[in-house]
Amino acid sequence: MDASNGVEVYQSTFTFWFSLGGLISLALLCLGVLRFRIIGQIVCVFAAILALWWGIWFGVHMGYGAWQSSPNPGDDAYADGAKLVGSFMLGWIPASFVCLALWGLMTLVKKLIKGKPDSASETPAAV
Repeated sequence: MDASNGVEVYQSTFTFWFSLGGLISLALLCLGVLRFRIIGQIVCVFAAILALWWGIWFGVHMGYGAWQSSPNPGDDAYADGAKLVGSFMLGWIPASFVCLALWGLMTLVKKLIKGKPDSASETPAAV
């Protein structure tokens, strides 16, 4: 019997919850960059990190639950739980890297698109 029998159930469940956390994070980052100044952006970045961290942890948690409830789950479904604890304790690290990188990229793109004001629309200086 294969020890990793049913791992596809874990992967599909993890992918669903991770994608949900990622979409919420992306929405929060877009909201922050397009709507707020720096303080609002920082709040949105922290909220995005929490949302992605939640997606990672909940994906691992629900993935193992789905894998263990599948028929003939295999021995790997009842592992020691290090992945679940690790994703809860340290999941903020990859979530922070991803969210901060996306925030920086989105801010850079916004500045490049916005550009300098058109010189024709500026009011002439008094002589």
